[in-house]
Amino acid sequence: ILTENPVILADAMLPKEDKKPVAARDRYIEPSDIFKFIRAVTTACHSTARDLLMFLMFTGLRDSEAKGLKWQDVDFNKKTFTVRNTKGKRDHTLPMGSFLYALLLTRYHRDDRHSVYVFSNPKGTDKVGSIRKQILKVIDKSGIEFSPHDLRMTYATLLEQELGASDRVV
Repeated sequence: ILTENPVILADAMLPKEDKKPVAARDRYIEPSDIFKFIRAVTTACHSTARDLLMFLMFTGLRDSEAKGLKWQDVDFNKKTFTVRNTKGKRDHTLPMGSFLYALLLTRYHRDDRHSVYVFSNPKGTDKVGSIRKQILKVIDKSGIEFSPHDLRMTYATLLEQELGASDRVV
């Protein structure tokens, strides 16, 4: 039986500099840099990484949500897709604009294996894994530091700044 709370003990043993709160990540791609970013993505990446990064930029989804998207959850007739079991523990159906519709339709017709996942690994047996090397190519080509989460923040920022969406909508 524990006589003292181990979390309190561990906290007391940590050096003071380790107790600083982690700053919130609020990095995003500036609107003036978006064209440069898209040009680098389209010229530096292989097709799966390119399409995934563009999909993240145009949907604001989390990296894991986009990578986990299955073809069975894409409805080309209704022009929607459904993200299953989001962080909020619910399904989320979103509309596809013409760009996303074309991107997904092209991927679907290019996928001769018809894998389960929209963004599948090279063998088509599972969802794509890390695309870190592809991201580094884009950073090198564009000079824009970013992560998949930054694309989510970019989407939210553009909704707010360009379309005037409220915090609740974002």
